[in-house]
Amino acid sequence: MRKIAFFPKADHSTTNIHIQCLEIKVDFGWITGNFNHNEMSANIKGKALFPPHLPARNPHIEAAGEENIQWLLKMGLIQEKEEVQKARSSRFSALFSTPLREKSQADLKLVADFIAFLFIFDGVVDNWAVKNNFGPVLNKVLDVFYRILSGDYADISKIPENESFPRYQAFAKALFDIRDRLNVKIDAHSCGTEAFAGFLKKIKNYFDSLRWEEKVRSKRWAMSETDYITMREHTGAVWETFAFIALVMGVLEPEDPLSVRIIKAGVHALDVMNDLVSFQKELDEPDHPNMVWVMLNKNTYSPDKARKEDSNPLQQAIDETFIYHNQEVQSLLILPKYLSPERREAFEPYLKIVTECLYDNLYWSVYETPRYQEKANGTFLFSSESGSFKLNQSVQSQFEAHVSSHEADISLGNKSNSFS
Repeated sequence: MRKIAFFPKADHSTTNIHIQCLEIKVDFGWITGNFNHNEMSANIKGKALFPPHLPARNPHIEAAGEENIQWLLKMGLIQEKEEVQKARSSRFSALFSTPLREKSQADLKLVADFIAFLFIFDGVVDNWAVKNNFGPVLNKVLDVFYRILSGDYADISKIPENESFPRYQAFAKALFDIRDRLNVKIDAHSCGTEAFAGFLKKIKNYFDSLRWEEKVRSKRWAMSETDYITMREHTGAVWETFAFIALVMGVLEPEDPLSVRIIKAGVHALDVMNDLVSFQKELDEPDHPNMVWVMLNKNTYSPDKARKEDSNPLQQAIDETFIYHNQEVQSLLILPKYLSPERREAFEPYLKIVTECLYDNLYWSVYETPRYQEKANGTFLFSSESGSFKLNQSVQSQFEAHVSSHEADISLGNKSNSFS
């Protein structure tokens, strides 16, 4: 069986960053070639690596997507016309539909509902993290939400009131509904109870990472590369989503150290790709955790980091972020061959979820939704023409002006990054 992921490579001669196609074979070797978005094909010496269409996906994407919108409205997570339009264009049912290709419409909708919940909830946390005294409010909300998922509350009437958190009741109602549908999956799979316990551990890590992220943003702390990578495993809820999909599919996540490292490689690769795709949207939000900004901070303000006068610090940060991404992709490809045959066989279903989600995520982020195609000064932040990401001149100029006027916001060099 062949699984497709994407292997980006920075072109140091220009400001273009070209996507390359990476074919993952059973033996975890790989072949790279140029990716042509217009034809949806990649060629090496004239031979197509995959046909000009997406791999098999769940056939219920459109129907489940419309049901997802109705669910969000029913729960109260979206209310305004603009929110409905944004949710519909986000196509949550399509995001991780490839590993769910053989699952029912109800299963796909369950995953889409969970993903939509995460996106909307994360947006609220991001918008409120810089407000005064948001930390204590967030702590109480996260405690309640965890207890909902773990089954400590029988129904929504039992949860404590909270008028300080936006749409608190709507989020709680949505989690009760998701939990009830998950209970069916737990009972349906022989590994259901164990898989659910693993999922709860991941959710606890996700909630803790939100507490950390809120403190980082509200206190405007600088982050080291190590701190960021460690916490990024959970701030994007990618690992949690893998665990959720695995629970829906009845797949058990392995716990041996090497398998966990392989999963982390996939999580890191997906998270860092998202950082690369989204960092330009955050030019005016340098407090928002993003690996490109972390690298930029390190390269620009670290006293032990020498930089050539004619070098472009932003391009350097992008290149270093790509290097890290590529290293994690290679770990994802190479490390499984060191598993014992028995562990390799047991790990294959979960590994398939990870690799196929990598493919889905990049296609969804760049090509399937307008999420990162918003205009800046009359030009697109990212251009998908010819399958390339373009750091265009208007964005470069915007960045340079931003650095000049907000150096203190980016540096934060003499502020503690301790969590305590």
